Amino acid sequence: MSFSAERPIDKSADDELGRGSFVERITASLIDPKSNKSKGVVVGITGPWGSGKSSILNLIYNQVLKKFPEALVVKFDPWLISGRDDLIARFISELRASIGDKDSKWPGVVLPLAKYGEALAPMADFFQPGVGVAAKGGFLIIGRQAEKKKPKTTIWEIRKSVREALEQINAPIVILIDEIDRLEDDEIRTICQLVRSVADFPNVSYVLAYDPKRVIQALGSRSIGDPQDLETRGAAYLEKIVQFAFALPIAFDSEIVGLLETELSSLAEELELPGDWQTWTRYKDLIRLLVPSIVSTPRDVKKLLGTVRVIFGAVRGEVDWVDLIGLCTLMIKAPKTSDAIRTEPDAVVLDPLVFSRVLNRIGDSQSDIQNRWGKINPGEEGGPPVRILLEFLFPPLTGNLRTETTPSNAVCLRRPLIIALRYGLGPDDVSRKEIEEFFLKTGPEMEETVRKLFSTGQLRPIFERIEEDFEVLKNSDEEAFWTAISSAIKKPDCEWPTEYTGMHEVVQSIAHAFERIYLDRRKDPQAAKNIFDSLVRGVIRSWSLN
Repeated sequence: MSFSAERPIDKSADDELGRGSFVERITASLIDPKSNKSKGVVVGITGPWGSGKSSILNLIYNQVLKKFPEALVVKFDPWLISGRDDLIARFISELRASIGDKDSKWPGVVLPLAKYGEALAPMADFFQPGVGVAAKGGFLIIGRQAEKKKPKTTIWEIRKSVREALEQINAPIVILIDEIDRLEDDEIRTICQLVRSVADFPNVSYVLAYDPKRVIQALGSRSIGDPQDLETRGAAYLEKIVQFAFALPIAFDSEIVGLLETELSSLAEELELPGDWQTWTRYKDLIRLLVPSIVSTPRDVKKLLGTVRVIFGAVRGEVDWVDLIGLCTLMIKAPKTSDAIRTEPDAVVLDPLVFSRVLNRIGDSQSDIQNRWGKINPGEEGGPPVRILLEFLFPPLTGNLRTETTPSNAVCLRRPLIIALRYGLGPDDVSRKEIEEFFLKTGPEMEETVRKLFSTGQLRPIFERIEEDFEVLKNSDEEAFWTAISSAIKKPDCEWPTEYTGMHEVVQSIAHAFERIYLDRRKDPQAAKNIFDSLVRGVIRSWSLN
């Protein structure tokens, strides 16, 4: 299965939620297999935005054509119509075009439909003044060129001719209308009026996809009176149009998790996930926080992983993959909080720009913690689920400290967070890959590299990165590293009052890095002493040679 971003699925092979039987039941309600004609019903597919209604319509389209190859299936998405003022014209045109594809088998259908579209267009004025004029123009040429000298007929006579023409078609006609709930109120009412005006035609069945709350609100919004009464009127109007509404099957938590992991699996190589990523404790803890409290629909899953995919390409290797999923969730589900973190990153990280030894050793007081929350989420955006996610990603919000299991590229550390928020490294940053390549060098190669970095003024960025990614030292020859560093430290051949080489600042940076790596973070005095002794010996040897 290939990753499909936020697009709905269009084939049964991609149906990870197992809704095939649901689609079959709906298809059976639309067409009579004995007569090979539509039953003339209007059914609804209902559910909130992002629950998968468009995917169900696509599957119904395929299922109808699979069982009834001669069927005429019309897919109509009113939300895509430019200008939004020709819904009726476009709808009739779509139906007429679909039948026209097989006009050699069923002559005499296209013209009545064109005339009916012309007659129907003014009906839109009842709901949206001005629409009828634009819609009506779409049928004048077809209708009047063929009917120039015929007497004017009434809409009921035209309707009768359409019914008689449709009865000639020995194949089911199914009309699928999607995304009704994304329209404006007037447009929703126009679509419902249109369906009602054609719903009793023989051999035509409809499937409407919508959020019932949104459609009911739109249908009742023109009424005057108590809001509850308006909702009742809207619901009553909808019941006159839709014979039966199929509520989209509830997606169980396990199904959403399964969909998320299927999509992640399709991206595993691209995202460079570890081979056993599904077993990682932090990943499983995060998923329990996300599903279903924050991520609850197929659209949520696709939008989340679409965001992860885009951002990962810019921060590859720089940000922990579990944290990146959590941070992207904040970006799409709590955008105000995400923007606040972008403005106040020091409020959520363990190592703010101004290093605080107290912060890293004993945590924050309750007043400090409340101050942090006030900076990034004063309005409690997203409620408790978002708060729990924030606590998972950023331990300082709970007063906790970095532990041995905290990744060196976790977003609770300033550099990974800034890289994620700015979607890439800064102009003077050193990448993790460069650091890793540096530690693959032999002792002499490392010494030569250090000298070059110092001469070009790039030694400080290397040290700043090593301070934050000190984990790379654990699997490296630390003595060779510090010996290489000491080889670059020598007394400057200058007089301080007249010349300045910058060596003093380099030595300060080295001392600062050494202190943070071994004393504040590793908490291994003996290891620190051994490395310090070798550093001193290397410096003395270097100075004696120079």
